[in-house]
Amino acid sequence: MIYVVYFASAGVPATGLSPSIVTYIKVSDGSSGGSAPSVSELSGGFYKFTASPSESLLVRIDGGTSLANADRYKVMQVTTNDGALDAAITSRSTLTAQQVWEYATRTLSSFGTLVSDIWANSTRTLSSFGTLIADLWANATRTLTAGTRDSQIDAIKAKTDNLPSDPASNTQVNTRLATSGYTGPDNAGIAAIKAKTDNLPAAPAIEGNVQGHVAAALAVYDPPTKVEMEAVVAPLALEAGIEAHVLAVLNSYDPPTRAEATADKAAILTAIAALNDITVGELLAGDLSDSLSFPANSLADRLRKLFWILCNRLVITDGSGAFTAYKTDGVTPAATGTITDNGTNTVRSAPTWP
Repeated sequence: MIYVVYFASAGVPATGLSPSIVTYIKVSDGSSGGSAPSVSELSGGFYKFTASPSESLLVRIDGGTSLANADRYKVMQVTTNDGALDAAITSRSTLTAQQVWEYATRTLSSFGTLVSDIWANSTRTLSSFGTLIADLWANATRTLTAGTRDSQIDAIKAKTDNLPSDPASNTQVNTRLATSGYTGPDNAGIAAIKAKTDNLPAAPAIEGNVQGHVAAALAVYDPPTKVEMEAVVAPLALEAGIEAHVLAVLNSYDPPTRAEATADKAAILTAIAALNDITVGELLAGDLSDSLSFPANSLADRLRKLFWILCNRLVITDGSGAFTAYKTDGVTPAATGTITDNGTNTVRSAPTWP
């Protein structure tokens, strides 16, 4: 089957293009429809390609970059029915319908189911009878055969014959009701009942029943007596009871003895004496020379270490963050450690003393 597309640029036929099929997929599942055919130019902006699809395909043709995007692409669907012409038509008679109608001895040998098909069609219409009715009436031997609905018509008539001449008449209805023994409602009695019930509350209750329920509830309720309440409250207000509770608390308290308190004082004094390893004169002179020897973790030892860290030379290695604090001579290491910085906090490790 040959398919033709038209390309134009701003309404002017676009000639000299080299269009190509860029999409050639199956409509059923979007998979490839095989190798796309080539597109060739006819004339005047028309181009063609040939395809014989085995199922419906979606085709998108690209006219090329010389066209604006609005004019560049053409989309179409090709199907298996595009070439569905009746191949046998070439073997049929070449006579036209007019020639057949004018043929003097034309004959229809059989109608088949034509008449029933026409009669069954819900929208059948005869546009013109011509002289058909007059021709039938003028025929000397015309005959109308019996219809096929006679039995149904007779059954309907048998039922309608039993209906009164005016089936919807009020007179007929009243007559039938009168003969059926029907008794009308006591409208007056109903109205009297309604007049009484209208005076009732939404939830009516007998006063005697209410009193009975209240009495039953009061009989079940057992409140404490005055004696019972006084017996419960009295212990709370007695001075003797309060004193008993205080004594019980004091008896459970175990304060330290004088000996225990003195022992703690002696331990404190011993700890203070252990720190007294430097004289007042030495503190005032400030002699914390590297050559002096102090007991480990003594006050003098801690002061000199603090001096080394705060006042002396400190070397920090950039790459690792390791640091070394030197003694007063500037050569002998006094302490080592590391400094880390995560961009938010800078942290120094505890120093290590040689």
